[in-house]
Amino acid sequence: MHLNSFRRSRGKRHLLGLTGLIALGAVLAVWFVALGSAHNALVTVSLACNGTASYTATAWEDTSTAGRTNTDVRVFSSTDNGATWTQVGQGQFIEANDFSFSGSFSVGSSEEVQVKVQEFASWGDGALPAEPDFASATRPSNCTTTTTTTTTTPTTTTTPTTTTTPTTTTTTPTATTTPTTTTTPTTTTTAPPTTTTTPATVPTPAITIVKTERVGGAGAYQRGPINVKTGQTLDYRMVVTNTGNEEVTVTIADPRCDSGTLLATGTTILVPGGSVTFTCSHRMRASDANPFVNTGTATAVTTSGSQVGPVSSKVAARFSGGVLGVTKTKKVTARAKASKAVVKAAQFTG
Repeated sequence: MHLNSFRRSRGKRHLLGLTGLIALGAVLAVWFVALGSAHNALVTVSLACNGTASYTATAWEDTSTAGRTNTDVRVFSSTDNGATWTQVGQGQFIEANDFSFSGSFSVGSSEEVQVKVQEFASWGDGALPAEPDFASATRPSNCTTTTTTTTTTPTTTTTPTTTTTPTTTTTTPTATTTPTTTTTPTTTTTAPPTTTTTPATVPTPAITIVKTERVGGAGAYQRGPINVKTGQTLDYRMVVTNTGNEEVTVTIADPRCDSGTLLATGTTILVPGGSVTFTCSHRMRASDANPFVNTGTATAVTTSGSQVGPVSSKVAARFSGGVLGVTKTKKVTARAKASKAVVKAAQFTG
């Protein structure tokens, strides 16, 4: 009887131990599920003098991940400092549009506008929607209103009429003659031609900036975030476009670029529709923040001296662990084998 009780007790302990191992395995399985690559919705906006706001919504996403999609991304605007929001656009983050879409809307006479982009659907790989991103813009300070008045001069025609009736009487013994002469001269006055003035075009200067990044000087530039190791070099590209209707001169600031690496490719004097590309780089150090966020800010000046912007665009990189050129060796410690219980047969005497 004692032997049977011991075996039942030992069987229960083995069952409890097996149950604990199953639970631990489930926790580890959840812990090691491959997470979708990080993402974060981004938005930029600019506001023109005529009240047109233009925005670009972008997934903070590695565009080489072809399997990732988000089919419901919405854009909202507010002209009362975020007290109320109105939907002004909707799109998708898919590989076909480089995980980005743009649009425009009118804010009427409002001097400023706030815009947010928000993901409403989960990503195709199961990742949940990111937190909304916000951007704001103000109407340029040099906006003016021109009123043109056109005056039409009516045409006047004057027709004076003169009647002359001379009467000559001749007395003779037999006859009297009375000749009558009527003269009607006509004078026409022609008004000067009417001149029409064409109203001048109202200047509406505006610019946009889009920043991308890559690792090691090779491959395509991406919106990010991307993975990087200590000692690797991040390359940045910033494209500034003149979206207004007058010529501007562009400058750019990027404090996290390494000294001497910020350069422009092409002229920084942009006609309407023109663009210029800036590049720079940064060598990653162990003391850099994780994630390492880099923001480029562009401003411009018109030929009349009015400032445009600033507008900004940001990207980020995350440390993936390790140092460039260093291989990490994992130390393995041998586990002791569990001892087996030895049960001897009971001996009875007497």
